[in-house]
Amino acid sequence: MDSLTKQCLEQLKTVQENHCESISNIRSEAEKCLIKDYLVDHHTDTTPKKRDIVVPSVASIEDMRTPSFENLKEEENNSVNRSKLGFSEGKTQQQVASIAFSPNRTPFADVN
Repeated sequence: MDSLTKQCLEQLKTVQENHCESISNIRSEAEKCLIKDYLVDHHTDTTPKKRDIVVPSVASIEDMRTPSFENLKEEENNSVNRSKLGFSEGKTQQQVASIAFSPNRTPFADVN
């Protein structure tokens, strides 16, 4: 009976030591993150310097815009007419074009 009690007490001590060590690790990580990485409550008594912000031009934003459905349909009709007139494209390119300009394609359709 004494050996069982002694063994349980030893296990309890090791668990307590591991717990204290884990707490100190958590505190040191929290200190590192909150104080050193984010400089919480660190006053420098200087005015922050103005940073240059790169703002994209209107033209570059317009280039990223999805073309209207009418433009896509017109381009599809032009590509179909070119292929009928003898300007041959590869079969895979025609398939990709027909998929890309499909009237069922909505670029910002709701997923849910």
